[in-house]
Amino acid sequence: MIGTLYISHATMDLSPEDLAKILRVSVANNPKRGITGVLMYHEGMFLQYLEGPEAQVAETLAAIKDDPRHRNMFVLINDQIAERHFPDWAMALADPTLMPPKDQDLCRRLHDAVSDHVTGVLKRQLQSLVANFHRIADNRPR
Repeated sequence: MIGTLYISHATMDLSPEDLAKILRVSVANNPKRGITGVLMYHEGMFLQYLEGPEAQVAETLAAIKDDPRHRNMFVLINDQIAERHFPDWAMALADPTLMPPKDQDLCRRLHDAVSDHVTGVLKRQLQSLVANFHRIADNRPR
């Protein structure tokens, strides 16, 4: 099983209704593919963590990369995982305003440096961010 975190820039401003539609489609499609995860959108940036079978996650990432709402997609983490972080979430939407200040700062830095190489320190911070999504996402199972 693979856990993948990517960042991308939105090609347009998305409304809460746009995000709700993305969430509905993901909640409908992801269980069929064995994918779970969480999505965050803030200030024109997507940050999404997907987990599941490697082939299905790769196919989903390819579809996202081809989605005209995304540009400058960059995979930050793509690691084998022993267990899911979000086993009950076909997809959850994280509220970035609920993040602690250090995570907000990290996201700002990511937004500005999406094409930079991910160092070991940054990777560990990102893994911690993924683990903390439970606190900032709607906790109802999807």
